[in-house]
Amino acid sequence: FRSRLLTQIWEVIKGRPRDAMLAVPRLAFATAYALATACLVGGADDLGADREATVHLLTPETFEHLTQAATGATTGPWLVSFCAGAEYECKRLRRLMPKVATQLVEESEERGKPPANVAIVDTYESPWLAKRFGLSHAPTVILFQLGVMYYYQGGSYTVDRLVHFCHGGYKSSGMSQVPPEPHVPDSHERTFLIACLAVAVVSGALYVVDLLLQRSRSSAKRKRKSK
Repeated sequence: FRSRLLTQIWEVIKGRPRDAMLAVPRLAFATAYALATACLVGGADDLGADREATVHLLTPETFEHLTQAATGATTGPWLVSFCAGAEYECKRLRRLMPKVATQLVEESEERGKPPANVAIVDTYESPWLAKRFGLSHAPTVILFQLGVMYYYQGGSYTVDRLVHFCHGGYKSSGMSQVPPEPHVPDSHERTFLIACLAVAVVSGALYVVDLLLQRSRSSAKRKRKSK
């Protein structure tokens, strides 16, 4: 079809009358078909983009800003997995979380509700967060919602179980209030604290040296008097 259409278009361009009347409407049809296909593909791409699920990596600096866990969670519920480095169960859970996020997005369209946010915390890189929430082992999965922490207690981790936990299974799990966010020093404050510590260490070392020198002098004076 394309080769015949191109031939007929070329004949129209050269001024040959053969099939000229057919070439023009076919060209218009092909152009309209191409535009419609592009629109449909573009629409499908946009829809796919809307359905893309994101798994956030949270740190002490970004946790409260993104989740607003202690202030009422106006950004929606957050399903957070606390994982420890390269441990086997943690690595397996890390691989599951993108699938959980995708299924939550897909089911949210059917339910007519926004999906829960999905995130991961590396407790090796962010031990402060594990300490804040009183976590003694990893992996641990917690749903943060409206100032409350719900602990996943559904046994082994699977996509369906974690999604069910987000959709209501959390109501029968253990819970506690989200602890308030303690102050986390920023880079400037940490630099100032390190400088203060360095000054304190140097001052202490100088004091010890001065004390030893004083004792040495006192000892030398006593020896002279004894002679």
